[in-house]
Amino acid sequence: MSSISGLESTSFRRWRDKILGKSPGPVQCWNTPGDTSIINRMKTKEARLKKFLLERLSLNKNRINRHHGETPVHLRFMNECGINTFPELKEKLSLLDLEYTEADYKYFSRSPDYGSQGLLLNFNDEIVGLQFNVPIEGRIKRKILSPKSLGIEGDTFTNREILRGRIINGLDNFEFADCLISMLDNIDNKTPIRGLENVARQDVNRITSDFGEILGAYIAVGNGTTIYFPSNSNHNIADYYENDQPVSAKGRKAGGKVNLNSYKTLIDQTTTTGKFLYSLAEHNKDNFFKYAAKLCLEVNNIAKMVGGTTVIEVEQFVRETSYDDFYNYISNTPEHKGLGLPNKGRPRELWNQGSTDPFYFTVNTLISRLWGGSNVDKISEVVVKFLKEPKFITIDIVNNNVVSNEIEFSDVSDWKTVYWGRATKAWHNWMAVEPKSRIS
Repeated sequence: MSSISGLESTSFRRWRDKILGKSPGPVQCWNTPGDTSIINRMKTKEARLKKFLLERLSLNKNRINRHHGETPVHLRFMNECGINTFPELKEKLSLLDLEYTEADYKYFSRSPDYGSQGLLLNFNDEIVGLQFNVPIEGRIKRKILSPKSLGIEGDTFTNREILRGRIINGLDNFEFADCLISMLDNIDNKTPIRGLENVARQDVNRITSDFGEILGAYIAVGNGTTIYFPSNSNHNIADYYENDQPVSAKGRKAGGKVNLNSYKTLIDQTTTTGKFLYSLAEHNKDNFFKYAAKLCLEVNNIAKMVGGTTVIEVEQFVRETSYDDFYNYISNTPEHKGLGLPNKGRPRELWNQGSTDPFYFTVNTLISRLWGGSNVDKISEVVVKFLKEPKFITIDIVNNNVVSNEIEFSDVSDWKTVYWGRATKAWHNWMAVEPKSRIS
C-alpha cells in the first residue's frame, strides 16, 4: 500500500468516512508476525500506532503524544520529534506502506500554523488521526523570539549597546536575523527595516507580539531607563519592568486583555461584581457560577434549572439532562440570543460522556457577552482600582518603521469582561477583562 494523493480505494473511503462520521468501529488487534501481546493490550489505537512508529523510525517518544480535547483524538507530532517537515513525515509513512489521506484544514489543529498538516491514517483497518505541529519551513516558530529564547530572561539592562549585543547573540543563525536586527537599527537611526517583504504576513504579526516586548524594552533602555526581564516565561503581570514599573507589551492585534489571577489580592470584594471578578482570579468554579447567577438574569434562570451552582450540582444536571434539551432551551430563549452552545460536533459527544465543559462554556459566554458588555461602569470601578501601576506598550510595524505607543492602565477608564474559551474546553482560558475600546 502507498500514500494516496487522488484516487482512493472504496474500503479506504469507508474507513475515512467512519472516523469523520458518527463513530469509529470496534478496536481490532494489530496482526503482524511476532510477539504483539504488549501492543494488543494497549488501550488506544493511537498508542498502538505510536509503538509501531517508534520501533521502525528514529523518533523522540516524548515529543509524540496522544492529544484529545477540543478536536478529535489524534497522535500529535511536536518540535524535535525526529521529523523536521510535513513532507518528510508523509514520505516516511509511505515507506512503511501506511495508507493515508489529508484531513480537512484545521480538523486536528485550530492553529493557522499547523492547520493544514493533519492526516487520516489507515492502521490495522482503523483510522488514526495524525497532526504535525511543526511550523512550515520558512515560518517563525512561536516563542522563538521571547526573552527566554534569546537568553536574556532574568537579566537587567541599563545600556542599549549591551542589550543590543545580547539580542544579536540570541539571534545567531536565525533565518530572519538580519530583518530583526534592522528593526533595532530603525529604532537607533530611523533607517528602514530590511527584508520585511520576505517575512510571511502572519509572522509580521508574531514579530510585533513576541519580539515586540524586546523592541519595547530596547526603546526604553535607550531613553535612560533600567530594564528587567522577569525570569518566569509568560509572566502574568509584566513582559518586562521599566524602572521597576511592570510593562505589558502588545503586538498589532492585541486587545489589552488582563488576566485577573495576577491581581487577586488587590481586588476589592465589597460588591458582588468584585466578588465575581475575584472568583475568576482564584479560579473558583463554585463561586464563579454563584456570583454570575446573582449578576446576570439569564444565568440565574439556568441556575434555577440546575437547582444550584456548585460543581457537584452541575455534574448531576449534565448526567440527568440531555444535550438536546439544554441546547433547545438556550437556542429558543430570546434573551440568551442563542449564545454559547453549538448544535453538533464534539461538545455533544463530551456532554454525553458527562463533561461539564459545554455547560460552563455557555455560562461563561452569557455572562461575558450579556452582563459584561452592559455593566462597564461596575466592572471598571473594580478594575481601575488595582490597575494603577502597570502600563501597556503597543508595538507595530508601519511603512518599514517600528512604531510604539505607551498607554498607562490608569488612562483606560472603561473595562468589560472578555471570554475566549471553547465548548470542549471551557476553562482553557478563564474569563478576563479588557478595555472597552481597542488600545492604540
